[in-house]
Amino acid sequence: MSIRLKLAIMFLAIASLPLLLVSALTFTNYEKSLEARRLLQLQDITAYKAERIEAFFASLKNDIETAQGYYNIKENLPVLTRFAEDPNNPDFFAAKKMLDAQLQRMQSVLGLSDIMLVNPKGKVVYSSNPEHYPKDFSKPLLDPEQKAFEEGKSKIYFSDIFFSKTGIDKTIMLVTGPAHDFNDAFIGVIALEVDAKSLYRIIENVTGLGKTGEVLLGKKIGNQVLYLNPLRHDPNAALIRKVDIGSEIGRPIQEAIQGKTGTGQYLDYRGKKVIAAWRHIPFIDWGMVAKIDTKEAFADVTNLRNLAAVILVIVIVLSSIMAFSIAHSISEPIKRLSEGAAIIGGGNLDYKIGTNQKDEIGQLSRSFDKMTLDLKQTTASRDELNKEIIERKKAEEELRQSEIKYRTVADNTYDWEFWLDPESRFLYCSPSCQRITGHKPEEFLADPGLRTRLIHPDDRPLFEKHVNEIEHKQKGIAEGEWRLVRPDGTCCWVAHACQPVYDDSGRFIGTRGSNRDITARKQMEDTLASQRKEQQVILESVPAMIFYKDKENRFIRTNKAFEEAMRLPKEKLEGKSLFDIYSKEQAEAYWMDDKEVIASGKAKYGIIETMPTPEGIKCLLTDKVPYFDESGNVLGVIGFAVDITERKKAEEALRESEQHLSAVFRASPTGIFVTRMTDGLFIEANEAYMQIIGYSADEVIGHTSSELNIWVNPEDRERIVGILREQGRIENSEVKFRRKNGEILDLLYSALPLERGGEHCILGTLTDITSRKRAEKAVRRAATRFEILADTA
Repeated sequence: MSIRLKLAIMFLAIASLPLLLVSALTFTNYEKSLEARRLLQLQDITAYKAERIEAFFASLKNDIETAQGYYNIKENLPVLTRFAEDPNNPDFFAAKKMLDAQLQRMQSVLGLSDIMLVNPKGKVVYSSNPEHYPKDFSKPLLDPEQKAFEEGKSKIYFSDIFFSKTGIDKTIMLVTGPAHDFNDAFIGVIALEVDAKSLYRIIENVTGLGKTGEVLLGKKIGNQVLYLNPLRHDPNAALIRKVDIGSEIGRPIQEAIQGKTGTGQYLDYRGKKVIAAWRHIPFIDWGMVAKIDTKEAFADVTNLRNLAAVILVIVIVLSSIMAFSIAHSISEPIKRLSEGAAIIGGGNLDYKIGTNQKDEIGQLSRSFDKMTLDLKQTTASRDELNKEIIERKKAEEELRQSEIKYRTVADNTYDWEFWLDPESRFLYCSPSCQRITGHKPEEFLADPGLRTRLIHPDDRPLFEKHVNEIEHKQKGIAEGEWRLVRPDGTCCWVAHACQPVYDDSGRFIGTRGSNRDITARKQMEDTLASQRKEQQVILESVPAMIFYKDKENRFIRTNKAFEEAMRLPKEKLEGKSLFDIYSKEQAEAYWMDDKEVIASGKAKYGIIETMPTPEGIKCLLTDKVPYFDESGNVLGVIGFAVDITERKKAEEALRESEQHLSAVFRASPTGIFVTRMTDGLFIEANEAYMQIIGYSADEVIGHTSSELNIWVNPEDRERIVGILREQGRIENSEVKFRRKNGEILDLLYSALPLERGGEHCILGTLTDITSRKRAEKAVRRAATRFEILADTA
């Protein structure tokens, strides 16, 4: 055997055997590493998707908790329930209109399909979606399991996904919760209809899952698994495709819905082999799987195997050729080797410097080629890793943006919202706390005891009792009212509501609460109490006889002058009918006028009546006016009677005074107007309004209030618009207007929001307070004059 042949055989063995061994080891290690990396990636995806789903449901829970606190719902849901059988009733229409203004906006902002209100009997009495309202009104909630209403009466409930009444083209779910009035009495159920596409968008994002990967949701139904979302390879699978538990098909989702978490290689619902990661979502009892076809997942392994085979063949061929070319000169290969090294050092990893020589120089040149190939593969792996890092950072940024959105909603609530941990330390405090207490959120977060120190000393026992109830979990939502002392020494009243929060295992994890500034309401209550006391003093001091009667002709209330004229104490008058005091004929005469006022709902003035007394027959001049409840129903009659037996000589003077009062009343201007809410553009206004502000209709209609410069204090309009948007109405708010001639008027401003031509408008009235006060002063002067005449008669 020649030396050349020996060298060729030896070179071929040296070149091939290590390459085969290295290739086998590299292939095996890379395959295991790739599988582990793919499974870890799928686990990360399921964890991320689960967090997104939990955030989605937490957002829905916050939305319905926000709706539970709406003044509009507390005020108007009972009205809709009361008139549910008569939807054409004006009160029903007005209540629905006020709810539309708020809830249709909420539906649009939150991207909901519908917001429904259900009465205590389980019937839908309101729907924010005009297309749904005719179909849903006075019908039960469309819930296949019929649990949404019953469960929603006592807690926030999430229904399963189901097909909407429009067919299988749309899947929805319901979120329900109880609604309570201002006295915490149950008044119905609030139902949010959520388009399942909002949830599907979280699942259908296949970033990092290649061309065959997908994420799917499932729920156990009997002995089967029901797929809840459209699948990448079966878009119509949602709520239709099922798989039997125990079968070899779809094993990952079977494991997930049984509360297990894991990874592995199994057959998916198509019968194709996949690598998958699965986990259970306990709070909704769903299972979730992230998977990708093994063919795609291990494509890099296949490519590496093919590449290794090609390289091996090439090396064997080249080795054989070089073995028979050993006679090539040594200098030329060394030169080429030096030049090639320079080129490769310059960054050209595709340059080949291998020679056919079978000696050490030839082996060195081929080692350079192998080194550049390995370096190139390492660079490619690094690029793939960088791409994966970029994708993960993108997902983290999307999550951060979502957190920013929900924090923005919480930070911009009007009330002071907070969250306490089990040790009563603040975890979250909304910025509204500074407006209410004068302290920044950071102060509460740094000093948990600050909240207690703010409580007015006289109110601390009440606050401590409230805290004790929460700590001992004696009830769900706990409420209270107390005063807070601000840093400047002023006090404000707050209405406080909070409730303990538990995790899925029933462990107490903190307290969620809210404080609302009710200082203005408390001041108004004090004012009303004072006014009631003053009214009682005035009622007893007025020389005219005054009485209140109900619709059954019974005296409800009388004043001192009436009791003295009747020669009967209050106890023998109140609760008695006229038929218990007078003869049937006399009582019927009085009762006829009362019945007329009650039936018509209109006052009757100037009634001349006679009243028998122990001193003889007295002649009375009586006015009878109806009084109403909040719904406009007549409750009874209020009577004002003056003894005119000894005042005949004053009749003419009294008649002139009454004519004067009537003229003042007719001249009292009540202006009615409609303006655009955004900029105050006048759309309509009546003649009385024109007379108040001193402009003609042509000068007003089509112009804004700022152009006319009628608001003395422009911030009054901004305040009124804010109240209308928050509370849905404003009544008798004092404002100042500037007439065309520059005169400043004090007016009472009342208004309601109005939807007109697709625009938010204001329907309001103006009353000149000055004129009304003049009329009141004229009445008092006339009464004084009567007293003087009576004393001198």
